[in-house]
Amino acid sequence: MRRLSPILLALALAGCHAQPVHFPSEAIPHRLGDTEITFAVHSSQGAGPAFLVLHDNEDTAVEAGLEAIRTRGGRLVEVRARGRRLVAFEMDGQIWRFDPNRVFTPDGAEATLQSFNGSAPSEVLAEVRRFADTVLAVYGAESLPLLAALHNNTEGEYSALSYTPEGEHARDAAALHLPPGADPDNFFFVTDRALYDALAAAGFAVVLQDNDRATDDGSLSVWAARRGVPYVNIEARHGDREGQIRMLEALARALPIL
Repeated sequence: MRRLSPILLALALAGCHAQPVHFPSEAIPHRLGDTEITFAVHSSQGAGPAFLVLHDNEDTAVEAGLEAIRTRGGRLVEVRARGRRLVAFEMDGQIWRFDPNRVFTPDGAEATLQSFNGSAPSEVLAEVRRFADTVLAVYGAESLPLLAALHNNTEGEYSALSYTPEGEHARDAAALHLPPGADPDNFFFVTDRALYDALAAAGFAVVLQDNDRATDDGSLSVWAARRGVPYVNIEARHGDREGQIRMLEALARALPIL
């Protein structure tokens, strides 16, 4: 896997520039079948991370990401799909739904359409794949040194416990660090071993993806691993804005040591 140099990471993520308070936002429209959705792009002065929020019902993630780029600079891209987790669009008189974090591989895109709609014609699958390509282009994924997604979960559902030997996603984890007393809802999911070690040493719950055996569910982490680009998901419980901000601060401290 490609490693990030300390110099590159320092330039991208150190946050040593002036701390901006206001920054511009841009709405980029995207036609999905007969439906228009929007990518909101928030840009702040200074070197800083680029964050991506894919699920439009994860408002805590957006709030935490905006706070991070206010204080450190950087950029945040969010998919706006009428405030819902799933993206829905109309095509040929029918409504189609899909998970926007399950579309970055052909198999994943087909599976998410099947899960929420049953079988879908090839032109619908092509439209969803075009959406995925547009997300990557707007986010700038091909040129970033690190892909950083922000997500929120619901207590008692998906968490770091999902990657224990008895968990639903056990086969997808190469390693799991869950400190005593840590909230399993607030955890990092990474594809890079050095980043895993740094965040674990800082006392956070961390999951390291098994890049060789991970299920091809179309997620951005799978896409990133196949290209050797480091990926991190900063996952926190819905409503825990301060907790997610603390995680982002820890990430900024950890990255330059790689």
